Amino acid sequence: WRPRAAGRCAMGGGGPRARRRVVFHLDLDAFYAQVERRRLGLDPSVPLAVQQWNGLIAINYAARALGVSRHSRANEAKQSFPQLRCVHVEVLRQGEDGAPVVAEEPAGQGDPVQTSDQVTADSGAPGAPSSRRATRDETKASLRRYREASFEVMNVIRGFVPSRVIERASIDEVYIDATEIVNEPSAEHADEAAEFADLRRKLTESKTNILGEEFSEHDIHLARGVLLLSKIRTAVCDQTSFTMSGGVAENKLLAKIASAKHKPNQQTVVPHRYAAALVRSLPFKKVPGYGGKYGGMLAELLQQHAPHIATDTATLENVIRSVPFDRLTERFGAEGAQSILRRANGECDKPVVPKMAPKSLLSAKTFQATRGEKPVLGWLKLLATELFGRAHTDAVMFGRIPTKMTLRWSGREKGHHITKRISVPNPNPFLAYA
Repeated sequence: WRPRAAGRCAMGGGGPRARRRVVFHLDLDAFYAQVERRRLGLDPSVPLAVQQWNGLIAINYAARALGVSRHSRANEAKQSFPQLRCVHVEVLRQGEDGAPVVAEEPAGQGDPVQTSDQVTADSGAPGAPSSRRATRDETKASLRRYREASFEVMNVIRGFVPSRVIERASIDEVYIDATEIVNEPSAEHADEAAEFADLRRKLTESKTNILGEEFSEHDIHLARGVLLLSKIRTAVCDQTSFTMSGGVAENKLLAKIASAKHKPNQQTVVPHRYAAALVRSLPFKKVPGYGGKYGGMLAELLQQHAPHIATDTATLENVIRSVPFDRLTERFGAEGAQSILRRANGECDKPVVPKMAPKSLLSAKTFQATRGEKPVLGWLKLLATELFGRAHTDAVMFGRIPTKMTLRWSGREKGHHITKRISVPNPNPFLAYA
């Protein structure tokens, strides 16, 4: 099975010397846990989990080695693993004037286990005075620490590549299109053969995981990319103390798969000839794009046409061989069916879209029902103040200003909500900062 329009540009095409893409995917290892580890001055070997209320949202690799999982509740994990440090995300409460104030925890009293409706934030200051525990209804979670740390990392990366080739996909992952950078002629070598021999030696020194097979001279562009990625990861670690796992490949799909292959603090490359074999070796639920709704639809079709194949371990190759193409087209549409075939061949033509700033800024709080006006107005002031602070920082960093603001209230019943959208007052208060 091969689509008529196979997207050859995605894999290079046109022979061994054709210009092929080089894409990086970088993923910060258990990022929130790394941020807290640095803030509290902990050794990386200390088992650490970050909690929000009674749920765990980040677990470092030392804690994972014990058996802690993100499906655990914080109190249950602490009881099962007494050596586990549980640190709550920063929480804000209303100050006397209604403005947000960071709620503090009695540091030095150990790591209290919070229930779902009671929380204190770890200030990280040894010997800090004790304060009463604030309830969940009195506070809201803040991810400020992690946003700021994320931009620290982005600033280091921009020291190696321009912003126009960086796509900040989330708070802890980034794509880089290094094609132009690595395809620049080498000033050190007279020909590619000599350069490739030198690159092979450096690849060994970089301790890069090579999937499938050894590099050939046709992979010289990827070999150059590996060395650049190694420099970026080293600089990020040196300047921020954060480790990253990275993937190098000819498109975004393969780079993302590669970065997850060997973690933490490692990098992996996918040689050109191993692209299709890599994707077809994975359960399709592990292939980006097929882990959720679409993965469920593929599993349903596979069960109908090949019930003897376990859907948990089934690959895209199993799907292609077992499910008639017209059934894929019927369920996913013509383009969706073609996309399945392209992905099974390791092909992906999605570009790295320059993106550093978030599309929108949000401040929200879920709280218990009330008939009083005072608590609602109090939360409105806190949320608005927090949002103003984020917009101010955004204007300074990215030279842009918000022009629209949306207020949304939702009730418990489905469809029970009110939305009001307004323009930011003129003159825009953020113009002075942009």
